[in-house]
Amino acid sequence: MLIRPGNDFLLSNLRQLTNPPHVSYIHLDWVPTKERLQDEFTFALEEDGRLGAIINLSPETKNFAWLRFFFSTQDGKHQDHFEKLLSFGKKRLNNNKEYMLYSLSHHNWFENMLSKNGFTKTSQIVTLTTSIPILPPREYDPKLIKTITVEDIPLIFDLDAQCFSDPWQLNELSLHYCIGGADLATYIKCEGQVLAYQVSHVLFDHIHIARLAVHPQHRRKGYATILLTDLIERFKTIGNYVFSINTQENNHASIALYKKFGFRSNQESFPVYKLETS
Repeated sequence: MLIRPGNDFLLSNLRQLTNPPHVSYIHLDWVPTKERLQDEFTFALEEDGRLGAIINLSPETKNFAWLRFFFSTQDGKHQDHFEKLLSFGKKRLNNNKEYMLYSLSHHNWFENMLSKNGFTKTSQIVTLTTSIPILPPREYDPKLIKTITVEDIPLIFDLDAQCFSDPWQLNELSLHYCIGGADLATYIKCEGQVLAYQVSHVLFDHIHIARLAVHPQHRRKGYATILLTDLIERFKTIGNYVFSINTQENNHASIALYKKFGFRSNQESFPVYKLETS
């Protein structure tokens, strides 16, 4: 049995393992899985001359990483493969310092594997939705809202870093993919400073608000309400949509904002796990 970085393998062989039948977990990642297959933090387990499993632990920042995907052959060895790959990857991650590794979980079998390998549950993500949003009276100039362009991303990145703590920060690569794939990405700027921004994606009749942030020094001034009102008004003029947002169950300010617009829990949730790699 041999474990090596993904960039030591042919891309075609790595891709083959990601195709069914297999045992798989895929994180809600902005960067496509195929783009990370030959990443230096993708690790592949080779057994008897063939690939048995791959895992990706690409860092998001200098302080933390996400377990972004795990694929294993469907031969009953996935738990052993996971343990060996995780052990190998942890050593590459920590580099003699404390480093946090996070993972989401959508399935009981994967949650059990996380628990057996030292991960602990830290929080819960809840989903809020509405098909009949409640809109406040418009009390702003629509010209205040601008569409995010590629040139704006460095400014958006600076704001994002100030608004989100571990593990919800995005690095520049993730933010590029998040905004680049958006159906609507807007922001409010004053005197060269970005005060707030939002990013939303459309799938058929479903609008998911992927990112909404307000500068810490400009909160409680109505900027989130302005962006959310503008978003909903734009889409309500062209059809009937279901709007959704994922947030932490203890993020009371976020939940209160969305409830004001008619969002309610749809009873879906999934846990967040973390592991110290040192």
